[in-house]
Amino acid sequence: MHFSNLVKLELTDNECIHCSICVKVCPRANIKLEEKPIIADTCEQCFGCVHHCITHVLKTNMDKVVKDILIHIYPYHK
Repeated sequence: MHFSNLVKLELTDNECIHCSICVKVCPRANIKLEEKPIIADTCEQCFGCVHHCITHVLKTNMDKVVKDILIHIYPYHK
């Protein structure tokens, strides 16, 4: 199973302050800044935008992916 395709960028309900750090750190120029960041389809999943976002507008679904993997590996573990 290849897990990197499971991890996705998500937007939170936090307010974007338009600092444009996410745009600057993206090595693929994959982010446009409008009301909130717009993520195009060439993300290489470095998650620099997530790590540098000071208002935490961007996040990953990593917690859900890890939980799903653990349930798959350990189906009887709660």
